[in-house]
Amino acid sequence: MPPDAAQISPKQQIQTIIASCQAFIQHAQAEIHKATTDQQVMGWLEVNFQHNIATLTACKVPATLQGPRDHFKSELPALTTGLRHLENDVGNLAADIKLQAQLPPTAVPRARRIEADKHGWQERLDAILADCKLLREAHANLLSNLTPHVLLPFAKDKSGNKGPIFDIGYKLYRLNSDHKETGDEEKNLDDFFSEATKQETLFAQISMPELPKLASTVIKEQIKIALKVTAIVKDTIDIMRENFAPELKHVQATKARIAKLGKEDVSELLKRINEEADALYKGMLRFHYKAHHLDKIYDIEEILLLLQFLQRTIKNELQQQLKHEIADDGSSLHLATAAAAAADQFLKGPAGFWRGIKLLFRLFAGKEPVNLVSFESSIMDALTSCSTFYGNTPEDLLPLEKFIDDKLSTYDAPFPRDDLYRIMKKSLHDYGSGIENFCRSFKVDISSITAKGGTITIKKLISQIETMAGKLTQ
Repeated sequence: MPPDAAQISPKQQIQTIIASCQAFIQHAQAEIHKATTDQQVMGWLEVNFQHNIATLTACKVPATLQGPRDHFKSELPALTTGLRHLENDVGNLAADIKLQAQLPPTAVPRARRIEADKHGWQERLDAILADCKLLREAHANLLSNLTPHVLLPFAKDKSGNKGPIFDIGYKLYRLNSDHKETGDEEKNLDDFFSEATKQETLFAQISMPELPKLASTVIKEQIKIALKVTAIVKDTIDIMRENFAPELKHVQATKARIAKLGKEDVSELLKRINEEADALYKGMLRFHYKAHHLDKIYDIEEILLLLQFLQRTIKNELQQQLKHEIADDGSSLHLATAAAAAADQFLKGPAGFWRGIKLLFRLFAGKEPVNLVSFESSIMDALTSCSTFYGNTPEDLLPLEKFIDDKLSTYDAPFPRDDLYRIMKKSLHDYGSGIENFCRSFKVDISSITAKGGTITIKKLISQIETMAGKLTQ
């Protein structure tokens, strides 16, 4: 008892207790009303924890929540009844001290007992409010963790022994989806499309400033093949996106419904979760029905790896080795060596003998002789500056014919120009073929991109890329 308690009259002590009890009763009734009208609390009362344990655990709702739920469920009626009795006792006490002029000796002890009851109910109310807090937090966790990703294991469970079918469908869904979970390194169609675009740009930007134009033309023909393949890959991906659009729309609709869940009480919410998990399962089955597209996806992935390797090889190793070969005066690709060998053909062999006879007649006629040193220089210039090599139709060959005609415009026709024309044309063809053979037979180590290891020629590498690209168009 406080030091000044003796100075407070018994009636004042009782009135203080009555006021404290009435305040508590009012507070307790308000809290009970708040809890019993809150679906985040009351929704848990009918939840079967054992039946929904997997879903609740996945949504970060601990199984231990059943204890506070059961405690709240059992204590709520007792607390409601106890408050009603306490309210009656307080009311009776208040009426008695109001009517009696002289308090009986039992009045204060009676008030103390009521106060003790109030403290007991206060502790039980605090315990129930702690239960309510846990139930509300669990409801918030359930909603915040309720995502399609969380529901996927339950969707897979519905497939039973058809689990691999679900996995294949889910793989195809992820390939078509533009959403990635944190830490997901598996590539989707957008990644493949971006890589194809990147390789397309890198191939187009390959420069060959230190190579003769004829050599650049040969390499650019290989680059054309690569660019054609990147276009096929991108077109295939676009077609595949259109093909899977209905399946993706179905799953996206399910995801949208999942995102809107939350207004229902927990029991209804758990029921809806089961329904949406079933919808996800059916959505993955719809993807699985088109599982044959996986072969094309695997081909796309491999093609892009091979294109990456080809692009780096052409940009670096191939050019370096080709420049070294061209600079080697003992090589058939050495410009001066190739030009000298071609110029020597003018007077070699039976055809060269008759050309020599014709040159004598030209001398007797007072015409200028053919300067083979000058012709050799023209050939070397042609090998360096000619940018035309490939062509099958007459229209394709016109640029080459005009190029040679311009180089030999100072020579008389038909002799010696026609003969010089044939020699220069053959030298361009032979030199271009030599460059082509060097490039095609250039060996590269593919152990970094294939488990088989070993080396492969660029010709075989390009052929493999073209063959796989052809399968994409089938």
